[in-house]
Amino acid sequence: MIIREMILTSFGKFHNKKVQFKDGLNIVYGNNEAGKTTIHKFIEGMFFGFFKPYTKRRMYTDDYEKYYPWDNNDYAGVLKYSYDDVIYRIERNFIKGNESVKIIDDKTGEDVTYMFQYDKVKRTVDPSSIHLGLNSVVYNNTINIKQLASKTEKELAKEVKDNLINLGGSMDEDISVKKVIDELTKELNEIGTKKKVKTSPYGKIIDEIERLENEKVKAIKIMNQVKELQSEFNETYEGIRGLKETKLLIENNLILLESYKAKDKYDKVVKLSENIGLIEKDIVSLRNYQTINPEEYTEIIRLENTLENLIESLQKLEQKKIKLENKLKRTLKKDKNMQEGNLENLNEDFYRYEEIEEERDKLLYNNDDSKLILFRNRFDEKEKGFRKIKMYKFSSIILSIIIGVIGAIIKPIYSLIAIIPIILFIYFIVAGKEKNDYLNKLAIQIEGIEKERDNTKKKIIILESEMKDILIKYECLNKTDLKRKIHEYSNQSKTTGLLRQELEELNQEIKALKKEKSIYEKELRIILEKNNVNNIEEYKQALAKKKRYDELIKQLENDNSLLTNILGDNSVEYLKKKSKKCDKINSDEIKKLNRQELEEKLKHLSQELNNKQQEVTRLDVTIKNLMKQSRNIVEIDEEIIRKTEIKDKYEEKMDSLQLAIETIEKISRSIQIGFAPKLNKKVSEIISSITDGKYNDVKITENIDIKVVDPDTHNHIDIEELSSGTVDQMYFATRFGIIDVIKEQEKLPLILDDCFVQYDQERLRNILKFLKRESEKRQVILFSCHTREKELLDMMNVEYNYVELS
Repeated sequence: MIIREMILTSFGKFHNKKVQFKDGLNIVYGNNEAGKTTIHKFIEGMFFGFFKPYTKRRMYTDDYEKYYPWDNNDYAGVLKYSYDDVIYRIERNFIKGNESVKIIDDKTGEDVTYMFQYDKVKRTVDPSSIHLGLNSVVYNNTINIKQLASKTEKELAKEVKDNLINLGGSMDEDISVKKVIDELTKELNEIGTKKKVKTSPYGKIIDEIERLENEKVKAIKIMNQVKELQSEFNETYEGIRGLKETKLLIENNLILLESYKAKDKYDKVVKLSENIGLIEKDIVSLRNYQTINPEEYTEIIRLENTLENLIESLQKLEQKKIKLENKLKRTLKKDKNMQEGNLENLNEDFYRYEEIEEERDKLLYNNDDSKLILFRNRFDEKEKGFRKIKMYKFSSIILSIIIGVIGAIIKPIYSLIAIIPIILFIYFIVAGKEKNDYLNKLAIQIEGIEKERDNTKKKIIILESEMKDILIKYECLNKTDLKRKIHEYSNQSKTTGLLRQELEELNQEIKALKKEKSIYEKELRIILEKNNVNNIEEYKQALAKKKRYDELIKQLENDNSLLTNILGDNSVEYLKKKSKKCDKINSDEIKKLNRQELEEKLKHLSQELNNKQQEVTRLDVTIKNLMKQSRNIVEIDEEIIRKTEIKDKYEEKMDSLQLAIETIEKISRSIQIGFAPKLNKKVSEIISSITDGKYNDVKITENIDIKVVDPDTHNHIDIEELSSGTVDQMYFATRFGIIDVIKEQEKLPLILDDCFVQYDQERLRNILKFLKRESEKRQVILFSCHTREKELLDMMNVEYNYVELS
């Protein structure tokens, strides 16, 4: 059998990795972590899978998880081997729940899986069943030889000896002769023998049967005592029943008294609750006034007084202006040097120009573009948030679908994780609706501000057009030119000039007062809007309502506190339910009841009842204690029968186990006689070859003790006395010898994994010579992290196939 090629489709760290072997000697070199062990495990996995041997149901070894690829959903590979000039191709899928094995004739493409044995436990075809002819346990104890480094000489010797014991006779470590005999002997010792009466399970069962017979005699005596006490118990119990009836009547009367008190409390609670309901209703109606700020009322009064003073001052100045304008008109009529009405018209137009300019400036001042920008920025920010929510909503539903599909493919329980994105999807729907409603409100506010701004712009254009007409009328470019022209006309009359100057100063003063008035009006408007009122009168009314609101809150707290005190630890429902008990009974009859007398009678009855109950308890405890001292006679008889049956089964099983041990020992000795000579000869030949003839006589005794003949003293030496290097060689020779004995006609491949790390240069040279000779009969695959093997083989001019892992 020759392993030709391996394709690690997805296994451990490898993906689509190809490794080819040839007849004879193959060296697989790689540094640590290069993947030698992975490839070595791949060979074992392709033939046997990663199942625990000798189990009644399919169970996986730790290697399954260890070599499962982390970054790939596949876990599969291909192995080709030749046997009798036919190349077989094993295709294996390792994934749990989807395991599959197919064997194909690589030359013809014919599916020959049906030729191989089907394992019912693993529920797959066994590729090793025909040409390899080994199970995974024997494979790992024979042709697959691993490193034994870092063990002491005694540990190595024990390893060799344990392998021979486990493989001796049956070649199967889980059904070895020694293990079977040990298990049978252990089981026999656990049961015991007829001689070990006191210490063994068998002896204990005999003691138990004798104890049960004595217990039966004692139980009959106790049963007679129990009958006498039971009669006394029944008499006392009847007396207790009469006392309990009287006690119940008194307790009912006390309950009626409590119900009467509860009804009184309930009536108060109902009345108080109704009052609280009315208060809460008033509080709800005044809730909008709870945010009114009383401290700002003083500021409003100040602003109101200031505005009244400013308005009064403006009125005086306007009256003064009217008088001055009339005086100026009269002066202009007297001035004959003036052109007909030109100066008067000019002044009127100039004043008109200033009034228009003031009105335009006021419109520009009140045109709150910053508010529109603020609302637009807020709209853009919220719109971005709304778009994100839509994106998150879409992502969450896609994520839930993906998780659901992955759960269905890998493991259904993973699908439960999809609940998280679904919850997020619902959350984003609700959040998106709130965002959308808010955006609609903002859009309406922005539209209103924009309309107001457009109307203001139209007014400004009209006013600026009127200003422009005045300038064109007097052929002026701006207001300065207009003033200059007025000044030129003013020089025509000193009186007219003085009047004009006085009028201009008066206009400036009026303008300043109007501007100051506008500022105070804006401050007042801000405070009123903040408190949701239109004027100071409404503010006064709002303050009164806030005061009422605060008073109601305090009253509600007091009433709730009073309600809590009345209720105490009781609920309203409890008082209502309890008070109903006295609804159908005349309250006058309840009032006649004397609570103190009832409680005294109840106390006396309780004491008498307590004494009777103590007597009953004493009798009951005495009866129970007597009953505890013995079980039911029928139960004891049944246990005597059951224990006797167990004793009979023990005796039957002891006889069977003893017969089985004697039979297996007899068969084992016959197997040892036939197996040991062949194994001794084979191991001696191998150890002689790899030690240059230093050791050429190995004996494996009937007790599986391994001894070698010392070439100097010719004495037999136990394997424990050899060096670790020699024991390692012995380990190799023994395993190799076993496979050659049991598979004498079939030359199976030899797979070695870093098993010569303890060898010095000379031992390594000898083992390589041996492997070179063996490679002429069988395929040898040697895994190594050292270059020593390659260097020695090159020095020895040995041909080999070299595979280097990177």
